[in-house]
Amino acid sequence: MIIWDALISQPRADHLIIAKYIVIVLSLFFFPYISILFGSLLYALGLNVKGRADHNPLEIRLSADIMTTFGGGLGRGFFLGILPLMVIGVAFAQILYDSDFNVVLHFGTILVLATLGIIFSFFARNYALEIEAKEKLFRITATLAIVFLFLTIYGFVATTSLMYYPGKWATMKTGLPTLFSAIVFVRLLWALTFSLGLTAVAMLFFFFIWGDGLDFGSDDYKRFVRYFVAGNAFLFTLLQPLFVVWDLYIFPEIGKTAAVYNLSAGFVLLLMLCGIFLYQVIIKQNERLGSAVFPLYILGVLLFFISDHAGRETAYQEHTNYLLAQAEQLKQQQAMEAAPAAEEAVSKMELGKQIYNIRCAACHAFDRKVVGPPHFDVLPKYVDKKEELVKFILSPVRVNPEYPPMPSLGLQPHEAEAVAEYLLEEFQRQKQASGQQ
Repeated sequence: MIIWDALISQPRADHLIIAKYIVIVLSLFFFPYISILFGSLLYALGLNVKGRADHNPLEIRLSADIMTTFGGGLGRGFFLGILPLMVIGVAFAQILYDSDFNVVLHFGTILVLATLGIIFSFFARNYALEIEAKEKLFRITATLAIVFLFLTIYGFVATTSLMYYPGKWATMKTGLPTLFSAIVFVRLLWALTFSLGLTAVAMLFFFFIWGDGLDFGSDDYKRFVRYFVAGNAFLFTLLQPLFVVWDLYIFPEIGKTAAVYNLSAGFVLLLMLCGIFLYQVIIKQNERLGSAVFPLYILGVLLFFISDHAGRETAYQEHTNYLLAQAEQLKQQQAMEAAPAAEEAVSKMELGKQIYNIRCAACHAFDRKVVGPPHFDVLPKYVDKKEELVKFILSPVRVNPEYPPMPSLGLQPHEAEAVAEYLLEEFQRQKQASGQQ
């Protein structure tokens, strides 16, 4: 939370645009990752318990294979789960800056829950590798990971849904918002269905299609895995459009824009297309027919997040307008503060030019010898060393015996500084001009 406070400041207009795209893009990493981690633990624990009860070695083996493939690694969890969530929190803190919405409290709570879920999933995966000896520990850690990841998903869904209701922001004092609206309940059901559907689709992709796939060892096990993952993927894919339509029905009126409807329709069409591919996998017993399902799922969730953010933007448009007005006011204030400094710089340059023309031009020129040496021969050694040039102008010493000593000009320190700035600036200008010629 302290890190967030240090990163949050009054946003400019371009900050708000960048924050919007950060939320969309990083949600595409965070939410699918947490969903697959949650879904894989749920599948693995359920298969382990059911396999022991039914004395079914295929279910027990699939449980272990799921944990081996999708179980939590701490590095993966940090880069795909914790870090994106932290950045999303900072982006929302910019978008809702100076509002009643306590972004740090809500996203800080979600971050703690996600971290605990990732840690316990890491232990569950390690125990799953020694399932015969550590089955009880696997079940305990997997259960704890599922609980914390469920609360993470709930917190993310509830917090982002709460943003649709600016009038309720000041009343939310707890880290996890309560079920204040039907939209949270419906979206939570969708999120859980999405988790199970996406996890099954990911299993289909990584077990059968990606690289060398899973080493099944026998046709019986391969057939069992195919029917299990394709069947679950098909079921939970078909359920999701129901929740999407239900969500649109109870959606806040302020967020029901054409963009939201169009993007939601695109998401539903992608889900239906996935369902067709998955049905073919089941009927024709050819898992390769499902190779496009996993990318289509990711594309679909991208459409969902774009649609969701479009609806939220409409809901807190008044606050955004306030931030834009504040940003413009800050810009004007900074311009007013910078104006005197700019005028002072111009006047100092003008003063230096006047003194040079009166006191120096009789003996010096930039490109030729007069009484003193050409400035092009002398000034290169003073580039980025203005103070040394000022010191020389105030107290000149003879450097080159080929030229007469330079007399003291009797200048004040600020006058010598003005002459030095003019000389260095004019030197650079004439040098560039001669180079262009």
